[in-house]
Amino acid sequence: LKQAGVVDAGGQGLVFIFEGFVSALNGTVIELADGFAVEAAKPAQASVETKDIKFAYCTEFIINKYNPKSTADKMRSLIEPKGDCMIVIDEDDIVKVHIHTNNPGFVLEQAVKLGEMVNIKIENMREQHTDLIGEAKKSKTSEHRDVAVVAVANGAGLVTTFTELGVTNIVPGGQTMNPSTEDILSSIEDANADTVFVLPNNKNIVLAAQQAAEIAECNVVVIESKSIPQGISAMMAYSAEETVETNTKKMTKALSKVVSGNVTHAVKDTEMDGLEIHEGDIIGVSQGHILSADKDIFNATTALIKEIADEDSEIITLYYGEDVNEEDARKIADSIENELEDVEVLVANGGQSVYYYIISVE
Repeated sequence: LKQAGVVDAGGQGLVFIFEGFVSALNGTVIELADGFAVEAAKPAQASVETKDIKFAYCTEFIINKYNPKSTADKMRSLIEPKGDCMIVIDEDDIVKVHIHTNNPGFVLEQAVKLGEMVNIKIENMREQHTDLIGEAKKSKTSEHRDVAVVAVANGAGLVTTFTELGVTNIVPGGQTMNPSTEDILSSIEDANADTVFVLPNNKNIVLAAQQAAEIAECNVVVIESKSIPQGISAMMAYSAEETVETNTKKMTKALSKVVSGNVTHAVKDTEMDGLEIHEGDIIGVSQGHILSADKDIFNATTALIKEIADEDSEIITLYYGEDVNEEDARKIADSIENELEDVEVLVANGGQSVYYYIISVE
């Protein structure tokens, strides 16, 4: 932080608290700054209109392969043009599939060629969204359940993805707007479950999640996901039918299977990781290091992906944010697929702020 010429927000906040103590002891009144206001958070689902849902049917299932040596590559390439938000995880003798599509029948036809399908779920997202809005207007307290999952997420597309993967409660937040311990605790209590898994999805939120776990009256398991891709990978490993212990092991193990990257812009001039960066430059960041910097989003993003992908990488997912569009993302996907052999690049609408792209490399 010193190298970057910035201060730690938590440290600065602590200084403000101490200054407040001193002012109170001295009898000094601190006036609220003009124009300062706190806007109440709105339910994440309220930011999505049903007309914005391009592919109506959320389709999920697991394939028990006829032949464990078979791969899902062909099926993946066939169904990818039929929808978006596609996630296909090929693990030994099973394949987990999630996709938004207007042709669920076609997807199932391709899947049955690979093996026997179980846990099939097809939901109309327009109808589901209407139900969610209705539920948000009702009492917050849900019916009691054995297990629930709480995740921190920002962006309508990411919220939808987590919800469809089994997350029961979303805490709005992420980079630059970290939720408090109280926010996470409130969501844990609202989940009304014997055991609650918590996915912080940001390294700066892990501590708040752990503090909430210590206070909560139910059993809370914090899966220390430090990025959105890690959180999604953990949810792909999660199964409501498994025990808490098994899910904890599988979800934790899944964190190491993905490498995350983010693309944003520099807010000031600095020099880091051997790169000279100017205010407004587009920067690519992974694991706390700036790996690319450019005036152009396309160049910075492709350079970052080539830095974090290696010969073992198979699937790269681009979650594009609110300041870019699908067409921009697909240009990057096409470029990477042309340059990197045996890598498939998927595009999904994350809708997140702050980051032009959140990148997942598996």
